[in-house]
Amino acid sequence: MDESSVRRVLAGYCPPLSSAQVDAIAFKVAEASAKEISKLSAQAEATKAARKSRKSKSQE
Repeated sequence: MDESSVRRVLAGYCPPLSSAQVDAIAFKVAEASAKEISKLSAQAEATKAARKSRKSKSQE
């Protein structure tokens, strides 16, 4: 989730938060999302490579 999306969500539900607090939360969520996307992408690539390796071994 990108920072602007988080800000929009928080703005409607958290009026007592200051804009600096909303920005800090949005940054942390976006950072965590980016790390999770990177992790999932790496897992997908590893799975793809493993399948390709198994396929080539079975064709030998």
